[in-house]
Amino acid sequence: MIIAIRKSFKSNTYKIFLWLVILALAGVFSIPQLIRDMRTSDWIAQINGSKVSYAEFIFRARSQEARIQMLRQQYGQLADMLLQSLGASADPRVFALESLVRDELLIQVAQSMKLRVSLAFVTEKLASPLFIQQELSDLVPMFVLDPYHGINAQALRAYLQRMRISMSDFEQKVDQVLERRTLLDILDGALYVPEFVVKERYQEEYLAKNYSLLHFNFGNYRTKAQQSPVIDEQLKEFFEQRNNVSKQYWMPEQRAGKVWEFGMDSHGVAVDDDIITSYYHEHKKNEFLEEGPQVQVRRILLKADHDTSMQAVYEQAQKLRAELINSPAAFAEKAREFSQDEATAQQGGLMPLFSRGTHHKAFDRAAFLLQNDGDISEVIVTDAGAEIIQRVSKKAATYKSLKSVYKDIEKTLKLKKFKEQFAQEAQKAVSGELSVDQLAKKAIGSVRNIALVSRDDASAQNKTLFRIKQQGDYGFYVDGDKGYLVQLVTLNKPYLPSFESLKDTVSQDYYQEKAMESLQQDLARAKELAKTGDFAQLAKQFGASLKTPAALKKSDAEGIARLQKEGLPVDAMFSITVPGGVGEAKVDLDGFIVRLETIAPFDDDEFAQEKDKLKKQLQSEYKRLLGAGFVASLSRNATIKVNESLLTATR
Repeated sequence: MIIAIRKSFKSNTYKIFLWLVILALAGVFSIPQLIRDMRTSDWIAQINGSKVSYAEFIFRARSQEARIQMLRQQYGQLADMLLQSLGASADPRVFALESLVRDELLIQVAQSMKLRVSLAFVTEKLASPLFIQQELSDLVPMFVLDPYHGINAQALRAYLQRMRISMSDFEQKVDQVLERRTLLDILDGALYVPEFVVKERYQEEYLAKNYSLLHFNFGNYRTKAQQSPVIDEQLKEFFEQRNNVSKQYWMPEQRAGKVWEFGMDSHGVAVDDDIITSYYHEHKKNEFLEEGPQVQVRRILLKADHDTSMQAVYEQAQKLRAELINSPAAFAEKAREFSQDEATAQQGGLMPLFSRGTHHKAFDRAAFLLQNDGDISEVIVTDAGAEIIQRVSKKAATYKSLKSVYKDIEKTLKLKKFKEQFAQEAQKAVSGELSVDQLAKKAIGSVRNIALVSRDDASAQNKTLFRIKQQGDYGFYVDGDKGYLVQLVTLNKPYLPSFESLKDTVSQDYYQEKAMESLQQDLARAKELAKTGDFAQLAKQFGASLKTPAALKKSDAEGIARLQKEGLPVDAMFSITVPGGVGEAKVDLDGFIVRLETIAPFDDDEFAQEKDKLKKQLQSEYKRLLGAGFVASLSRNATIKVNESLLTATR
C-alpha cells in the first residue's frame, strides 16, 4: 500500500486520484487532529484487546449526525423509516460505536488471514473516483467529501506535509479500508443463489393464489358473553387484579388553574429604524433573496452503459479535457462532435441559465465554482456519465429591497424583543421579585380559568401547569406572538375510585376479556380442524363467516389494497406458501383462520422473463444478510468492552 501511493508521487500523469482537501469539521474538529489523536487519546471500545480511539468515535458520530440531518431535510419524517430500512440507527452515537466495532472485527479477520492487497489492485482502486466515493468516504464527513474530484498525488503530499500528518498514518487507514472491502468481496464471491430459490421467489411474487378464510367476529363473542350473568364478587376480583397489574382504573393526577395572556401592544415594544436597517444588511443574503445566482454553461456528456464502463468514458473525457484546456474556444465544436446529450449537442452543448439545485449536485457544484466566462471544469462523474462543462455567463443574485421587507423585519424584531422582555418580567413574577398584580395589569383581557386537565394533554399551557410544584405558584410560557402567565390553583393527586362508581365500566371490561378468551379458544380449535376439514362446515360449526376472495398475486397492489380495506389479513395470507397450509391472524379484535387452497400453474415463459430481475433482488438481499450475519457471528465470539463513562459523557 505504501509503495503504491509513493510510487504515484513520481508519476507525471497524476492518474491516481487519492483524496480530497480535508477541511475542519464544525470549525473545531479536524481529520489531522483525529489521526494524531488515534495514537494518544482515550479509547471508546476494546475488541479482543485492540483499542478504538475516542477521537475516532466522536468524528464518526458527528459525520453520521450530519448525514442524518441532511436526510431529514430531504425526506422529513420518512428519514427515520429510511434509516431503519437500511439497518442504521437514528442515534449517531449508536451508529458510530456499532460501525467502529464492525470495522475492527473485519480488520482482525483480514489480518488473521494474512490478507494483503496487491500493488496492481491498489492502483486500480485509487484511480477510480467512484470507488473513492463508495468505499473511502467514511474517512471524512460526507459534506466535505467531493467524490468527483480527486487530488493528485503531488497535491496530497503537500497537504499532508502542511498538516503534519505522516504518510504512514494516512496510508494505514486507507489500507484497512481496502482490506475490509477485499474480505467482504471474498464473502460475496461465496454467495450462490440456487435456481430453485429463484423459482420459489417467482412463485411467491407472481403466481395467483386462492384462499379460504373463516372470519370470527368479536362482536358476536361479546354479545354471547354478556348473556351470562356475573356477580359482584367476580367483578371485584377482576377489578382488583387489573389494578394490581397495571393500575388500570386509577384516576390520573389532575390540575386546574388560571392563565393571563400578554401581547406586544400591551408591552409597548418598539424598534428603531437603524436597528431594522442593520438587520436587513446582516441577513440580506440568507433571508431576502429574490432570485439566486444563475449560470449558463456548455456541456459535453459521455455516457456509460453496458458496453462502455464508467472508467473508460472517464479516461476518454480526461483526454478531451486536456485538448480543450489548450483550446477553450473549440468547446462548442467538440460538443457537437462528441457530446451524447441529445438536447444540447447540436447547440454546441449550450444550456439555458439555471439556478443551484437544478441539476445533479456534482454538476451544479462544478458550474458555480467556475470563476470566469470560458473556464473549463474538471471531469465530473454524474448519474448520466462523465461530463465536462464550460462557463458561458453568470447572473448575480438579486435581493428584495429594504422598503419591501421593512414591515416584516419590524414585526420580527418586535416579537423577539417582546419575548425577551416578557420572559424577564414573568420570571421575576414567578420568583416573587415582581408583584403578579403589577404584571397582570399588562394582560390582554381578564384572567381565564383552566378547567381540570390530566397530564395527557400535551399543550404548552398544560405542560407549564404540570411543571409548577405547589398550589398557588406560577409558571409561564411563550407561544407564537403571545406570552402567558399560569397559576396552579387546584391539584388533585392520583387516586383509585371506588368499585361501585366504576361498576359499569368494570363489567364491560370483564365481558370483553371473557369474549376474547372464548374467541381465542375457538381459533385454536378451528385452526387444527382447518388442516383437513371443510371450511363451509367449520363456518357453521363455529358461527364464523366464510370468505373466498378472488385469486390474488403479491405483485397486485390494487388487489391487496382492496382486501386490506375489507379488513382481511393480507400479510398472514401471503405468509402461507404451501397449498393446504393454515394460518391464524387478528385484525383489530376479529380473528381469522386462513388456508391456502391452490397456486396457479408455473408459467415457464413468464419465469424466463423475470428470472434475472428476481435473481438480482435475491443476491442483493442475501449479500446484505451474509455480511450482517458474518459480523454478528464475529461479535458473538469476540471480547468487546465499551468505555461506558466516555459513552455517557457524549450524551
